[in-house]
Amino acid sequence: KQLEETLAAKAAKEAEVQDLEGLVIQLEREKVKQDLEIQELGRAKEQLSKDKQKQRKQIEELLAESTELRTVAEWHKNQRVDALKQSLSAVVQTTIAEQNERERALRSEIQKLRARMNQ
Repeated sequence: KQLEETLAAKAAKEAEVQDLEGLVIQLEREKVKQDLEIQELGRAKEQLSKDKQKQRKQIEELLAESTELRTVAEWHKNQRVDALKQSLSAVVQTTIAEQNERERALRSEIQKLRARMNQ
């Protein structure tokens, strides 16, 4: 009877050892799975970092382009203002010249009329 109890206890211990070995195998598989997930997350993090750097570079390029466009727009506006000033100046000079010519013509006409009146 004692032998039977010992054999039963031994069988129970062997079953317990097998269960524990099964758990160890399951835990090892889970560890491998988690290690793979960690590696995948690491790669994803690295890709996100690269994407972030790429976006920063794009933003810097866009800001530089925006600054350049503002500079060109300001230069173009100044060119238009200068052209308008020159055009206005030319119109004013032409108008003054025409006005002076009319004044000369009127003075000449007045002198002629005075000369006729004095005769």
